[in-house]
Amino acid sequence: MVEETLNTLEKQLYLLTILVSTIIGILSFFASGVITNPLKKMLKIIQKITEGQLDQEIEIKGRDELAELGNAFNHMSNRLLQMDQSRQEFVSNVSHELKTPLSSIKVLSESLLFQENVPVEMYSEFFKDINSEVDRLTAIINDLLFLVKLDQKEVPMTVQNINLNKLIQEILKRLHPLANKKSIELIYESFRDVYAEVD
Repeated sequence: MVEETLNTLEKQLYLLTILVSTIIGILSFFASGVITNPLKKMLKIIQKITEGQLDQEIEIKGRDELAELGNAFNHMSNRLLQMDQSRQEFVSNVSHELKTPLSSIKVLSESLLFQENVPVEMYSEFFKDINSEVDRLTAIINDLLFLVKLDQKEVPMTVQNINLNKLIQEILKRLHPLANKKSIELIYESFRDVYAEVD
């Protein structure tokens, strides 16, 4: 009788062990899915960011350690996006700043090249203008080197009170030779002096 009872208890204990092991296995499977699925998603997003797609964010659910990790990752992703936008804006500004004096130098030099029997006075005048554009280019490059040292994102402004009439006359003077070559008439009319605080 005791032996039968022990056998019955042993079978029940065996079945209970199998049942508990099965339940633990199922719970472990789902628990690992709950942990690994967000990590897999995070890994895919990290891969996209390394490929240059910086506008990526992780969907945050709950307030556990994974949520904290997701928040930290989203913060890092936003900072990378801001830095990339600042870099693109900086490169665009630098390109524009460098393009202006280079274009002026090209116009001035082509004006001399495309004309025949250019007076010596014009050579002298245009070379002075080219020299001033080279100085301007040098100043821009020095500003950029200064910014690199300071790790700044903006080009410092040098605001001065400028006579816009005189500025326009200087621009037209440089464009006249090219305009004449293409039979384009440039007309300048001034009714009063205009001053502006500009860089």
